[in-house]
Amino acid sequence: MTGAPTRFAAFFTTLPGVLTGVAAVVTALAGAWAVLAPRPAPPPAAPILLRAVEFANGPDVAPAQRTSAPREFGDVLMNREPPDNDRPNWAEWNFVSRAGGAYLLRIEYAAGEPRPLTVLVNGEIAIPVALNAVTGCWEARCQAWRDVGVVSLRRGANLLRLDRPEGVFPHIRFLELRPTE
Repeated sequence: MTGAPTRFAAFFTTLPGVLTGVAAVVTALAGAWAVLAPRPAPPPAAPILLRAVEFANGPDVAPAQRTSAPREFGDVLMNREPPDNDRPNWAEWNFVSRAGGAYLLRIEYAAGEPRPLTVLVNGEIAIPVALNAVTGCWEARCQAWRDVGVVSLRRGANLLRLDRPEGVFPHIRFLELRPTE
């Protein structure tokens, strides 16, 4: 009978060491799982639609409703009234992309004459000449979507700028960025 308490005491003396060892193994397995477990796929890229009149910056552009433009022009971004329309012009839009990568830039606009723009994305020229085509007239009935070109966006905050070094803008209603992948 004298041996029984000793085995019992030995069991309780060894138990903390065993539990510490088990805890270390469980922690190691959890760490390995965190590294090796399949990751959820990032959210798919979604089209981004920007209303032109909701631009962030631009010195000489304004929604048509803030000018003396005819109502037939519709809800478009255009130049302010003279003398502002003879200076260099630009407009910028800040937006967030859920995924980086290649996007097709499409713009809905009206133009009775060519008014080419340069497209910059995040400070870099992405498309040197855009919107050089005539759509038929300046009015809303002549608004047309045009594929402008493919631009590269980063995940998160982006800045898109339309720049016209000389003269006035075409009448822009929407800008759309569609993922190409």
